[in-house]
Amino acid sequence: MASSPVILSGLIKHYVPVFRDAAPKATYQVSRLVNGTRVGVQQRAGPATTFGVFLDAGSRYEAKGKNGTAALLQRVIAKDNRIVAPFTKAGATLQSFTDRQNVGFLVTCLNEDVSTLADALTGVIANPNVTANAVDAEKEGLILAQAQRARNPFQSGLDQMHSAAFMGSGLAGNPLGTEECVAGITAGDVTDFANEFYSGCNTAFISVGDPNSDQGAALAQKNLGGLKEGIPRSLYTRYFSSGQYDLNTHVPTAHCFFGYKVPGTTHKAKIPLMIWRNLIGEWTPKRGLATSFSLARLMQTTEMALKLDTFQFHYHETGLWGTYAKGADRVIYQKIMYHLADEVNRCVRTLDDEEFERAKTMTKAQLFNQVQGPEATAQFMGDSILGAFGDIQGLDHLFNEIDTTTMKDLQDNVGRVWFDDVDPVVVNMGPVFEYTPHMHLRSYTYWWRD
Repeated sequence: MASSPVILSGLIKHYVPVFRDAAPKATYQVSRLVNGTRVGVQQRAGPATTFGVFLDAGSRYEAKGKNGTAALLQRVIAKDNRIVAPFTKAGATLQSFTDRQNVGFLVTCLNEDVSTLADALTGVIANPNVTANAVDAEKEGLILAQAQRARNPFQSGLDQMHSAAFMGSGLAGNPLGTEECVAGITAGDVTDFANEFYSGCNTAFISVGDPNSDQGAALAQKNLGGLKEGIPRSLYTRYFSSGQYDLNTHVPTAHCFFGYKVPGTTHKAKIPLMIWRNLIGEWTPKRGLATSFSLARLMQTTEMALKLDTFQFHYHETGLWGTYAKGADRVIYQKIMYHLADEVNRCVRTLDDEEFERAKTMTKAQLFNQVQGPEATAQFMGDSILGAFGDIQGLDHLFNEIDTTTMKDLQDNVGRVWFDDVDPVVVNMGPVFEYTPHMHLRSYTYWWRD
C-alpha cells in the first residue's frame, strides 16, 4: 500500500514553534579591562575548555603594498616556541586564522592546563618575537596557502568580488596577501603592524568551559592588560559597481557571482538580509529535491546550474550580499541574472506567509548550528563581541529578532538593496559568453520600481 504524501506546510507549521521554544538561553558574561580589552565568558561543565584571543586587526588595515602583513604576523605568533613547546606538552590544539576584518587564535585543552596555556598564548600576542628569520620562515608557507586559495573557484571568486566592489581599499585585498607583496614585507613592517593594531580596544579574550567570569578576566589581565589602549578607528569604504570577466575555455564549468553593497555589522538590516538568503535558497545535485524555494527549485528541475548559493559579508561600515552559480551552460550568466531578478521581484511583491515563516525558521537553524560545540561557540562569541552583532547576543535574543521581523521589514530592506540606484558588482570566471553589458544590468530591476 502506498504511503500518503507528506505535506511540507504541515511540517513547517509544527516545526516553527517547537524550534522557537528550543532556543537555548545561554549566559554570557562580558567585562572590559581598563585598557579596553573585552572579555567574554561562557561557563560550561566538562573536562576541557576552549579559549581564544580575537583581534580587530585583519588584512584590511595593512599598509598599501604590504598585503599579507596580518597573516604573516598571525603565523609568526602561532609558530613561536613559547607557544609550541607548552602546547605540545599538554596535547592542546591551536587554530589560527586571518580574514579581512579579524585575526583569531583558538585553543582547546584540558581544564588543568588552561592557566599555563592562556599565559603562553596571551604573552606571545602581547609581545610577539618578530625577527627577520621568523618572518622569512613563514613566507613560503603563506605563498603556498595563497596558491591553494586561488585554486578554489568559489573562494577566488569571492576575493575578486571584494576587489571589484571595494577597489583601492583594504577590503579589496586578499587576506593572505599576494606573492609580490609578501616577498617585500620585512620584520619591521610586521612589528609596526603589531604595535599599531594589537591594542586593547581591538582585542577580545573568549573562554568557553571551566573558568568563571572573574577567572576569565584574570587570564586576560595578566598579559593582555598590558596592551596599549589604542584609538577606535572611524572607517569609510567606498563601493564601486564594476565587473571582472575571466574568460577561460579550458575549464568545463562557469562560475558567476553577482552582488550588491549592504550595510555594516550592527545595522538593523542584517537579520532581514539573512532571511532573504534563505528565500533565495541554495542547491547542489547532492541535495536532490530537498529545496522548497522557487529559484533553487528551478535550478534543479531545469538543470540550469550545477550549484546555487548565496553569500553575505558584513564589515564595520559596509558589506556585500550576493549569489553564486556554477554551471556548464555558456550563457548561464544571462539566465541566472534573469531568474534572480524575477525571484527578487516576487519576494518583494508577492511573497506568501508560509514561505516567509519557513525562511525565518531556516535562519534560526543556521544560527543554532553556529554555536554547536565549544569551538563554534567561542568563534561566534569572538566575532560577535568584535562587531558582528555589536555585542555577544544569545540565540534567544537573535531568535526574538527573527520572530519580530515582519514581511514589511524584509521587503523594505531587500527593496533598498536591490532597487536603489546602485549598480551591482559582477564576477564571471570560465567559459562564460554573451555578457549582459554592465551598464544595462540595472534594467533587470529599474523597471520594477514603483
